[in-house]
Amino acid sequence: MNASDSTSTAAVGLSRRSFISNGGVTAVAVGTLALAGCSGSASTESSDPTGGLTPGTVILPLSELAVGTTAAVTVERVGILLNRTAENTVLAFSAVCTHQGCLVEASFRCPCHGSRFDAATGERLAGPARLPLPAIEVELVDGDIVIA
Repeated sequence: MNASDSTSTAAVGLSRRSFISNGGVTAVAVGTLALAGCSGSASTESSDPTGGLTPGTVILPLSELAVGTTAAVTVERVGILLNRTAENTVLAFSAVCTHQGCLVEASFRCPCHGSRFDAATGERLAGPARLPLPAIEVELVDGDIVIA
């Protein structure tokens, strides 16, 4: 039998030890990347919770948010949670969950992993999120809720 007729399954130039060693390194690297995707919190400290919305950007007409209610709105692809606590008081928070970046619902609950947040402060109440929802400064101008 000549070399071209060989049915050997051995990899050319790669010993079993090298293959296992390199495969182990690759498995560790892939595992580390996978675990990094499931880390404990989304990065929100350095990002602007307004997503770059400029001051004066209208979020919602005040008349569409009754006193004592909350709403989840999207303005120019930026998720915002609103809480109207009094006739002329509206609180706003980023709707991006600090756990893994899912959009938090108007109930201040994240549908992805169950984190819950306080509608008055944005503080974490329960779930895997460790950080509060970042506050967004808003003001009332001509009957609208706008970015301050």
